[in-house]
Amino acid sequence: MKMTIDEMQLAFTKYAMLCNPDELIETARAKGVDLHTFVASEVLKKPMAEVTPQERNCSKQVLFAWVFTRPTGLGVKK
Repeated sequence: MKMTIDEMQLAFTKYAMLCNPDELIETARAKGVDLHTFVASEVLKKPMAEVTPQERNCSKQVLFAWVFTRPTGLGVKK
């Protein structure tokens, strides 16, 4: 299934809302793999080797948005 950028961003955003991104980050770090490729492979349910640069980039954008906008993230002060 080929997805547009907007559809992909929506899928990644929904996934980030439903899962624990901190857990994904820790899992990727423990495995020693690229975080953005790892998250893309989890969201899209495909092997990391099949993740395209476009899919990786979408994952990267959503993860950065999550880091900088969450209440305990870098972008919001309590």
